[in-house]
This record gives sequence, C-alpha cells and structure tokens, in this order.
Amino acid sequence: MTNIELKETIQTKIKSWIDENEYVKNAFSHSQGKSEALALVGDAIINLIVYRELYPKNPEKGFMDDARKKIASRTHQYDQFKKLDFKDLLIKPNQINKKVGHTVVEALFGALYFWKGLEESTDFLKQIDEFMNYNIF
Repeated sequence: MTNIELKETIQTKIKSWIDENEYVKNAFSHSQGKSEALALVGDAIINLIVYRELYPKNPEKGFMDDARKKIASRTHQYDQFKKLDFKDLLIKPNQINKKVGHTVVEALFGALYFWKGLEESTDFLKQIDEFMNYNIF
C-alpha cells in the first residue's frame, strides 16, 4: 500500500469512528477535560503497545525506550497529526499547535482502547508506524 493510500485508509477509518463513537468524537473535539483525560489513557496505551510488541524481539530497555520515543514524543505525535491531516478532522478547530496535535493523537488512542480494545489499538498504531516510516514494529 502506498503512503497516499495508507493515509486515506487512516482518515476514512477515523471519519467513520467519529460518527460511530462518543469517545473518538471527544478526542477530536479537543474539549479541555474529556480529550485531556483520554490523552492520559492514550499515552499509557501507546507505551504499553510499544513495550508489549518489542519486548519479545529485544528486551533491552534502551532499545525499547528509543523506539517508544520515536512514536510517543510530543514532537513526533505532532508530526503524525500534521502529516495525517488530523486538523481537518477536528470538530472544533481552534488554534492548532504542538500541544493540541499531540493531545489529539494520544486522546485518539485512549478512545480507541476504550471502544475497541488493545488489539485494535495495536493494529492502528502499527498503521501509523508504517505511514510515518518509523519502522518500529
């Protein structure tokens, strides 16, 4: 799948998820309390997925931490937000900055975990990894 096709697949999924699920809608509404609470959960889920997937391959802490930083740092999450055009999916677009972008990405993973569970969250993180060419998984 090309990057353009993968981007379209990701955006189509999210658009339908926003219509189908209140958690995902909250993640993209960027309302102070709800999306930030989802972002806390999402941060933990992203970390769990990275460590769970990488530990069997290489249990060295430094290796796993470096991989996690690639996908979970504020800067990288803002890059994901921009490159995947998540700003176009915001329900209440306001000032877009690094904090907003990174919060939306983390909140999306919190919402996805509550709605669809860990396996679906893992599959989606792997799609982001592939699109961003991080090559973590």
